[in-house]
Amino acid sequence: MAKFCTGCGMELTDGLMFCTGCGTKVPEGVPTEEKVVKEPVTVQAQPEQQQQYIPPMQALQQAENHSASTAHFFWMMLVYALPLIGWFICIIMAFAPKNESKKHFARAILIWGIVGIVISIIGLIILSLLGGGIAEVLSEIQY
Repeated sequence: MAKFCTGCGMELTDGLMFCTGCGTKVPEGVPTEEKVVKEPVTVQAQPEQQQQYIPPMQALQQAENHSASTAHFFWMMLVYALPLIGWFICIIMAFAPKNESKKHFARAILIWGIVGIVISIIGLIILSLLGGGIAEVLSEIQY
């Protein structure tokens, strides 16, 4: 008796676990003698995707959060380098703007400034501790 696939109707040889035509698992039951004819499947055309509606406030936030230009970074680095005024503007820009990239840039500048201050203080402490010892060594050297 011949076996036929229940998925595609292809004739199956004995010992197969899956149909070689469509991959359907071969049932372990009584073999069927008549071919199973699968009905043709009609594919319905899907409508074109329409643009997703974005609420006005969300659209405004997306527009405000576009990345900042190279010119913005250039000029803001120049402004942030100004003594006192630059630090004041940097602190304001770190918390006030709605644009995330401008805010993150100002915060990064603040972090680098704090790191620089901490390294300077550590360097001054080390030089003050070693300063007396270096002066003694230099005074013992005969020219």
